Amino acid sequence: MKDRINIIIEFLKTIDDYKIVLREIYHKQGRQESDAEHSWHVAMFCFLFEKELPKEIDRIKLYKLALMHDIVEIYSGDPWFALNDTEKAEKRQKEQEAAKQLFAQLPSDLEKEFHDLFHEYEQGTTPEAKMIKGFDKLQPILTNIAAGGISWQKNKVTKELLYKHKWDKVKEDELLKRIYELLIEEAETKKLFYKDSQMI
Repeated sequence: MKDRINIIIEFLKTIDDYKIVLREIYHKQGRQESDAEHSWHVAMFCFLFEKELPKEIDRIKLYKLALMHDIVEIYSGDPWFALNDTEKAEKRQKEQEAAKQLFAQLPSDLEKEFHDLFHEYEQGTTPEAKMIKGFDKLQPILTNIAAGGISWQKNKVTKELLYKHKWDKVKEDELLKRIYELLIEEAETKKLFYKDSQMI
């Protein structure tokens, strides 16, 4: 029977595949972003804005949520463009199944913790989950700006469509709203949204 350390090592090998799950977001070099890169970047939002975060937020939980919020996509994949409403129910079910399969490979205490964190993020009701959901929505905007709006052009994303799918996750927090407004202003100035770029 494997001991705890060996079980965790095996799990770390499994989640190495996180590095190769690709998203519909592009880097400025024209290559797709991986889930691992996305999660690292979300964690960096937590780090760099730590002094701006509300005092009551549990910083350790915040980092844990940032690092694992999409980890089930190792099994479910990430074939859905984030702004597509029609496939959200299918995505949710596939991710629930993937969570059971993936987390079952952990020691029982960690299996429970991962399930709890996953469900906390999915429900999005705690201060920590709300903040990570906000950073999760802002990070692709920032990456799109850095990449010159490549995925916005490919998926015909206008400012209005972005607002429809992002605003609810940032509107209740002053920090998230401020970051959103600054990023949108930059994207508009650079004419990176689909509609604006067609008018150049």
